[in-house]
Amino acid sequence: MKPLFKRIIFGDCHGHFDSINKIYQIEQPWSVVHLGDYFDNFSNDVEAIKQSFIDLVNLKNTHESIEGNGPFTMLIGNHDFQYLKYYMNERCSGYNEGYALWAHEKLSEMWDNKQIKIIEIDKHSKTIYSHAGISNTWLKDNRMEGIDLSLINTDINFNALRFTYRGGGDSYGTTIYASPLWIRPEALIKDMYKDEKGNLWTQIVGHTPKHNPTCYYLKNDVIGPIAEDYNFINLAHKKPKLWIIDCMPNFYIREMVTKDGEVKSREMVKSNI
Repeated sequence: MKPLFKRIIFGDCHGHFDSINKIYQIEQPWSVVHLGDYFDNFSNDVEAIKQSFIDLVNLKNTHESIEGNGPFTMLIGNHDFQYLKYYMNERCSGYNEGYALWAHEKLSEMWDNKQIKIIEIDKHSKTIYSHAGISNTWLKDNRMEGIDLSLINTDINFNALRFTYRGGGDSYGTTIYASPLWIRPEALIKDMYKDEKGNLWTQIVGHTPKHNPTCYYLKNDVIGPIAEDYNFINLAHKKPKLWIIDCMPNFYIREMVTKDGEVKSREMVKSNI
């Protein structure tokens, strides 16, 4: 039996590093996946947002410097992309000119050094971690169907990540053409990624704000919502196919994984901080 290690999945941060750090210190995880949206908390506190991002990157570096620890993965959200590629005139709510250039420089450096990426995948459990989710139509529309999904992190054309490049210019993401930074759950569940063998992959996303987490699962071959109290309930036996956790710091996901990243258990956790 392979030894198991704890991995924590964080939803959207929006400058609230203190909450993430408290959970991190309590859990002491072997590995971390952060689903993005480090910027824009809809206030004008420019220095607080900048400091939160600096502190998060420092935590990542400290974590990965400890011998025996696994990766601390930081994914890109739409509120990060608008600064990473801000000259594309991509704008969503909360955009702040006060740190736009600073954020662009920091994120561009991290992208160039492969310290931040678009998706994380676990091929063993057929799980995709991204900010908003991946649809078959988006892959096909960008001629990426059938590829190794990890290539999205290296071979992507950034135009394919724009918020309204297809689907009638939908500004909210409720279209199956929307990118992994922008698609909304109501569109995603209609067209969730299937591999060439027809296997429907599990997806873990943030992006769509909710007071409580939401899970969708397969029932009679149809993905539909499940209404439960998710506080400390391990839903592995129901095998949810879509987990939405844009409700930091109230909830996060705890996984037990092997050292090569294979997920053995997954649960939604209510935070006590």
